[in-house]
Amino acid sequence: MPNYVIISLIATLVIIIVFKGISRMNKKLERAYIAKSPEKIKEYIKRNEELLERTNKYLIF
Repeated sequence: MPNYVIISLIATLVIIIVFKGISRMNKKLERAYIAKSPEKIKEYIKRNEELLERTNKYLIF
């Protein structure tokens, strides 16, 4: 395999690992946020729905 293929595979793997780590940290922070203020669960759900809609808009092209 050419070197650039190996380098791109390694870079892709590193990016995936970094994003998984960020996702896990966000989940922990969100759980702590909900646990501290249960009345904000509706606000949290609404915010996540808005983020999902924006993400879907970008993925559809």
